[in-house]
Amino acid sequence: KVYFEGNFHGRSGRDHAGREIPVGRRFQWAGRSWVVPSLYACGRGLVIDFCMQVEPERFRAFMKRWDLLAGDEAHSRFTPEHQMEIERDNPFCLDLRPKAVLNGKELPSSHGCSVIYYPEDGGDKGEARRVVEHYGLDPASGWLIWRASFPWAAKRRPAMERLSVILRQERVPMPGPHFRTAAAGDTFDFIHPPSGEKYTLAVQEVRREELPESCFASAPGQEFPRHYLVLCYTIAPELSEKALTVTDCAGGDRPRRKPSGPAAPGNAAAIGIIGGADGPTALIFGGPGQNNIRAACSALYFEPAEDVEWRMIFYQTPAEEGTVELI
Repeated sequence: KVYFEGNFHGRSGRDHAGREIPVGRRFQWAGRSWVVPSLYACGRGLVIDFCMQVEPERFRAFMKRWDLLAGDEAHSRFTPEHQMEIERDNPFCLDLRPKAVLNGKELPSSHGCSVIYYPEDGGDKGEARRVVEHYGLDPASGWLIWRASFPWAAKRRPAMERLSVILRQERVPMPGPHFRTAAAGDTFDFIHPPSGEKYTLAVQEVRREELPESCFASAPGQEFPRHYLVLCYTIAPELSEKALTVTDCAGGDRPRRKPSGPAAPGNAAAIGIIGGADGPTALIFGGPGQNNIRAACSALYFEPAEDVEWRMIFYQTPAEEGTVELI
């Protein structure tokens, strides 16, 4: 049974299961073989299962290339740059961002979930295997099964006369060069890997900031780092803010207990408030036709940072947008 608000393990709320509509549509996209075996008409919207086939030989080669084992915690022994490369290389990693077009009206996806089936270990051994069996997918292949939910455009469920999906892939991060904190007026030349073009980062301002202690009032027995560095810069020629971010290479200081307070946890969310590999580290100021100034924030430290090593992260969308007719 498939529910609009549910996932592969059950439902959320009191929604009724959707009505399964077999489709059996096979197609090629992003260099992969796909099948949409069925879609589901639910009370609140449409649910579509996208199944991407992964050859076991391709996955075994990936595991061997990175010296990985099943269940290996790669994050514990690889640098952030290597982790990005591993994610790009993993044949099961494809972040789908689909839209449905029903009777000429676009229905953006509101949420989604996924499971992985791999024949040698079963992947998600319960639900993934049951999905493969239900749809009659090849059990000797690996499968990424992505379930997306699309709310109806109106309160009443429309008739399905024509249905297509627009397939888009989420941006993929690529590790870039490092540079040290610089003074206003300094420049740093770099090559944008996806395009091969040369760009220049020009430092406009470097300033030290401090978060107010009130940000951490909910943890009175702990002491949190509050100092961070702000790097204001421009990129020439102009480069989309979606194509590049700048972040602190270091993880910052961990919280520590106050002399009379309880022990602080080993990892705390406060570290990610400012900096981090995936944190909100880029802001854009200015408008069209202006020399836009961006601001990157470092991680948090107990003492004001004298020098910060910054990492560039580039973003690329590997696959072109594709449209597939389902009905």
